[in-house]
Amino acid sequence: MEPSSPTTHCRLALWLILPAYLATLVQGACAPYPVPLRLGNVSLSNGKEARGVELTVGTPEQKFALIPHNGQNGTLLYATNGVCDPNGANKWSRTSCTTLRGGSYDSAASNTSKPTSDNVFIDDDGWPGIKPITDATKLSTNVTLDDFAMGMVLSDADVSGSTMMFLGLAKNSTILSALKNSGKIASRTWSLFWGRGFGMPSQSDGHIIFGGYDRAKASGQRHTEPMTIGNAHCKSQLIVTVTDLTLNFDNGSDVSLFTSGSEPFPSCIMTEGPLAMRMHFNPFFSNMMRKTSDNTISTLKRALGYYYWTSLYGPQQKPYEGALTITLSSGLKIRLDRDQLITPHVYLHEQSGEMLLNATEHDLLIDPLGDDGNEYMAQFGFQFLSAAYLQVNYETSEFSLWAANPTADEDIVALDPSGKDVTEYCAVEAGDGNEDANSGGNSGGDSGAGGGSDAPSTEPSKSSPTLSPGVIAGIAVGGAAVGALIVGAAVWFCRRRKSKAKSSTPPDMVQDTHFKPELQADELPRKTPLTSELDNGHAPFIQRYEIGDNVDPRYTRRYEMPG
Repeated sequence: MEPSSPTTHCRLALWLILPAYLATLVQGACAPYPVPLRLGNVSLSNGKEARGVELTVGTPEQKFALIPHNGQNGTLLYATNGVCDPNGANKWSRTSCTTLRGGSYDSAASNTSKPTSDNVFIDDDGWPGIKPITDATKLSTNVTLDDFAMGMVLSDADVSGSTMMFLGLAKNSTILSALKNSGKIASRTWSLFWGRGFGMPSQSDGHIIFGGYDRAKASGQRHTEPMTIGNAHCKSQLIVTVTDLTLNFDNGSDVSLFTSGSEPFPSCIMTEGPLAMRMHFNPFFSNMMRKTSDNTISTLKRALGYYYWTSLYGPQQKPYEGALTITLSSGLKIRLDRDQLITPHVYLHEQSGEMLLNATEHDLLIDPLGDDGNEYMAQFGFQFLSAAYLQVNYETSEFSLWAANPTADEDIVALDPSGKDVTEYCAVEAGDGNEDANSGGNSGGDSGAGGGSDAPSTEPSKSSPTLSPGVIAGIAVGGAAVGALIVGAAVWFCRRRKSKAKSSTPPDMVQDTHFKPELQADELPRKTPLTSELDNGHAPFIQRYEIGDNVDPRYTRRYEMPG
């Protein structure tokens, strides 16, 4: 049997090293399963329903409906007084006030409610009538934030424009930061689909998903835009450019609301707005009135119900019966069908707390703005997101839009910080003692098209070792670097050995099988001992770096894991 050569040894070493190196690369591609929250009609403590993001707070649990608000960072709860009648008008009963606010938070009834000195509205406008508290907050079946900081309303000062509790989704969102910092999501991203709500012939759930999105709800091509920072007219930083507004009549004809002198205009996406769109009166809204009926702006009223401050057709007025297609500069076309654009008048009964419909009047979910484009910016509200699917990524300062696909199917995937889809899920650390966050699920209540589902059955066991995404990323990067270093060192060593072997053997040398007794022992050529060590015989020193808990993840340099 011939002795093995150095080349054979090197090949064997590489075959042993490469699988471990490749496994390190694959390990870095996983992410926590996204956190989906149901958005729909939520049953409240008064037995009535309000539409919003379903959230439970406290121990025992109290269920609420919150409006997603991408112009604020904090989370706002209305307490038991509801402050619906700050001036003693007694317009609202206690039952109707609970419906109006999306619930009634009773801090005294919660065993886990505590006051806090935390800043619960980071970078938000002043909220003088707020009491900061922390409480256990359940987002879905498997995700709970044990001590999530929120603001509890004590007076109506500066909150009169926020009729419902809200969930802040702006760039410094406290709930998004809590999920990211506790390792429950891989990136500071969220996506939103409104579904079909009050006044529509058939209602369906939507959702908000933290750390991912639902590919089944996103139809056609993805259109990505950079956020617009520093525009005082758009706190959400989500600005798109509208290049056309087209009326789609039932007879198949299409008519543009743009005139020959019209120019594209910016529009801000505000998820809390109870409408489809705010558009300028001249020329767009006036053209719509002129082209759809004999109505003029002077014959319309303001709707003061659920779709607040939109346009109201009276009993004797004929509402528009077609659709509206919105064309953006990206090429994306969003079509609002008639039932998404015009509904029976929806209002809250001030005594019973029921949401009612008045079929003799109709809400046109458009608010006509003044003519001064410098003072007012057009806006898209939550009804726009019944026809469009929105994804926001604060890691890249970008947002994406698709045409929405209102299907009951789900295909929820995670997003890494660079915005790439991740379908491999890894166990993560619930840093504040919460349950494992690797599966979705409804947060109780009714299920629906957007309600979220449990994570795939392949999710890691809860007894598996868990790490935060930052540490996982650090280990993955460090492991990949170490693996690459070892592989590189092995290749270098093999080449060096081969080179030495070639240089020490004359080209014309052949094996001599004859014994030559005239040579003395001390004249025999020395053998170079076979070794697997590097030149100096010392093991290479490799320093590993772990991201510390005291490093702010917003300022931590991130690296994309190889897929």
